Amino acid sequence: MPLLIKAGLFVRYTPSDVLDKLNGRSDPLVPPRRLVGGGSRNPAAPGPFRESGDEFLGLLRDYGQLEPHYRVLDMGCGMGRVARPLTTFLDPAKGLYEGFDINTAEVRWCSEHYASHPNFRFQRADIYNKMYNPKGTVQAEKFTFPYPDASFELAFASSLFTHMPISQVARYLAETARVLAPGGARCSPCMCGIRSRGSWLRRASRLCRFVHMTT
Repeated sequence: MPLLIKAGLFVRYTPSDVLDKLNGRSDPLVPPRRLVGGGSRNPAAPGPFRESGDEFLGLLRDYGQLEPHYRVLDMGCGMGRVARPLTTFLDPAKGLYEGFDINTAEVRWCSEHYASHPNFRFQRADIYNKMYNPKGTVQAEKFTFPYPDASFELAFASSLFTHMPISQVARYLAETARVLAPGGARCSPCMCGIRSRGSWLRRASRLCRFVHMTT
């Protein structure tokens, strides 16, 4: 996020964050307004952040057959919008959440605020992005997910492929197929339009179930 925008958010929303904390309205797993913006239409603002995360968990349960013992992967986890409701759904002893993102500050925030949930882990992926990570050392088309083969029962992306070119999507889907256990599911709200583009998707579909979710 550009420095001027960060400064503007800090000045505008810090008073609201302080009031939330004083009135007991703050949630340790919901990022403050000064970090994400606080407009009522902003999906990252406290209210929409919670509501959209809860809704996505419902979609994972309905369409991805998510179970409490599942090992799940969140691609482009951001500040934990979907991770938050999963803390009360996944079994602390058997379930596992892994998330990665290119934003250093967001990954750091999640790592600090989810410290009391040891089965929730966050990693920074040093992927080049002109806006969010211009110093990144890895191109998305060549990025290898930092997990062994067959590590997850469910992998999902809540808001990722909408702003990725098809070559990058192809790489991510191939990596998704690699890290999913046999029969695992891949969930995304934006799979339509790329289901039949090339043999890479046909090969990946043999290894995992693709679940198209509409939101």
